[in-house]
Amino acid sequence: MKAIFLLVAAEFGRLVRRPLTLVALVLLLAVPAGYTGLLIWVNHDPYSDMSRIPAALVVSDVGAKVGNVTVNYGDRVAQKVVTARKFDWHRVSPAQAATGLKNGTYDFSIGMPAEFSAKVASTVQNTPGVKSQKATLLLTTNDATSYAATTVAKQAANTIADALAQEIRVASATGLLTQLDVVRSGLVTVVDGSAELSSALTKIGDGSQHLALGAGQLRDGAGRLDAGLSILKRATSSLSVTAAELSAAAQTVAIGSSTLAAAGQRAVAVADADLSPASIAVARAALIADLEKAGLTPAQLSLVTAHLDTLAADAAGVNAQVHTISTQLDLLSGGAARVSGGVQKLSAEAPTLLVGVARSAAGASELAAGSREVSAGSQSVAAAIDETSGTASTIHDSLAEGLAKIAAASIAERSNRAHTMARPVAVRAEALTTAGSLGAGLAPYFISLGAWIGIYALFLMIRPPELPAGRAVRRRLTGFLPGWITASLLGSLQMAAVLAIVTVALKVRVDQPAATIAFMVLTSATFAAIMWTLNILLGRIGPFVGLGLMLVQLVTAGGTFPWQTLPGPLMFLHTAMPMSAAVDGLRQLIYGGSLSIAGADARELAGWLIGSLVVAVLATHRRTATGAVAAALPQTFPAAAIPRSSVAIAVSNPHFSDSLN
Repeated sequence: MKAIFLLVAAEFGRLVRRPLTLVALVLLLAVPAGYTGLLIWVNHDPYSDMSRIPAALVVSDVGAKVGNVTVNYGDRVAQKVVTARKFDWHRVSPAQAATGLKNGTYDFSIGMPAEFSAKVASTVQNTPGVKSQKATLLLTTNDATSYAATTVAKQAANTIADALAQEIRVASATGLLTQLDVVRSGLVTVVDGSAELSSALTKIGDGSQHLALGAGQLRDGAGRLDAGLSILKRATSSLSVTAAELSAAAQTVAIGSSTLAAAGQRAVAVADADLSPASIAVARAALIADLEKAGLTPAQLSLVTAHLDTLAADAAGVNAQVHTISTQLDLLSGGAARVSGGVQKLSAEAPTLLVGVARSAAGASELAAGSREVSAGSQSVAAAIDETSGTASTIHDSLAEGLAKIAAASIAERSNRAHTMARPVAVRAEALTTAGSLGAGLAPYFISLGAWIGIYALFLMIRPPELPAGRAVRRRLTGFLPGWITASLLGSLQMAAVLAIVTVALKVRVDQPAATIAFMVLTSATFAAIMWTLNILLGRIGPFVGLGLMLVQLVTAGGTFPWQTLPGPLMFLHTAMPMSAAVDGLRQLIYGGSLSIAGADARELAGWLIGSLVVAVLATHRRTATGAVAAALPQTFPAAAIPRSSVAIAVSNPHFSDSLN
């Protein structure tokens, strides 16, 4: 073990013995730091400098009317993007934009055609009968100028289109909600009207029921009237003849009554003449005188006088009765005359009466038929009104239910709702870990790549010692371990410089500094073991294989894109190559991720390290056994195997290492 450390010390002494080798060593140590630092610096925040990218803005839009206002959405978009200063915008004509794209003056152009506002307005206004049309942003690019600028231009165009679409959605939603509010106001009136209509129909329904009841009663009464008039018609069919006969009889009665009245009057005259008190008194006196003359006794005369007084009283009663009968006969004669006159009028009016009765009977029949129709119709109307009332009530309930689902909203509430409708979903980003910038996000990849390049460059100066054949295993270890240890120690210095540049100069925050530097040292030692093993195993071909491995890992490590997007064969290489573990482990430690994942990546790198050293032991054993170590191990690496972007030192001379000894 002491011999190994002595050889390592000797190798360090050789590297720093001459000023030129010391300068070369310092430059090689600075390669990873410079390479990694430059890449992180360049990619630190490229989006903040997009304002230096020249872009043409072509506005051919002629505007359009939205309501009573003329709006030019093309100008509005142009003003917003120019004010935002995301790019170096130049508002030019279509011809200037085309020329500028061809000669590289502009990286891309965005244009709004003449009908741009008209198509936007077709969506914003939401006019019935007008078909909505999509407005078009014209993006023109030139990959010959910059493919990256083309990619950025597409994102910019999409951002502008999304912002405009958001504005259009807000305007459309605002208009829609305003119209909905108008509809709601009208619906309130309709609901109130439907309630009044339902109430009125209910009252009409009640009235129609009464109407139907009255119509039924009318029908029944008309039926009875029709039956009665029919009977009357039949009963009065012979009224004319009977009235004529009655008129003749009444006239006869009137004549007889008149004769009786005349006879009565004559009887009154006779009675007044013969039965009056005076006449009776004269006759009484004459009779008494005659009786006295005849020689009646006073007794007899008293008896006669008494009888005469009785007769006189009876005569007075008869006279009174005659007068009464005569008066009654006069009354009978007057009544008979009036009856005769009335019967004559009845006889005269009987034909007219018969015609009226016939007409009344016919009218009653028509009335009965009409009343039956009215009754049936009123019942139908009552049923229809009841059904209509039920329908109106249902309509009112439905309208009221629909109105309840449309919330009343103020202008501010409609505006807030329109913005929410235009963008109903907001993204709330929650990161378990965060890099902070693009450069910091790529730092694990660039550090891992810089570690490989740094080790690759170190082996331009580090040489393995020559061993004679047949040495023991201890001597074989003494032969190859110093070179690997030297490269690992120098790689540790490289990693320390890289971490200093990354954290101090570039201000990339590292969550686990101690664990990060330890992991970087392990990564560098692993890469050194792999490169040293390739040199021992393959001789002069080893550096080229190491270069090839670097190129493969450059694309499979998943540093710039998710490794899941790699083609199928390369996805397997991602899981097999050590740089993939290095990139993943550094991500976990720098961003504050999972320490268990970082530990698994460290174990994978340790496996590569141990496996490489085992292969190196076996290869050393084979070559020392055949005595071919000295012939097989390269004295220097060809300069062509060193990427010019990684090592910018003057090592183009194939005998650079020999010239340093």
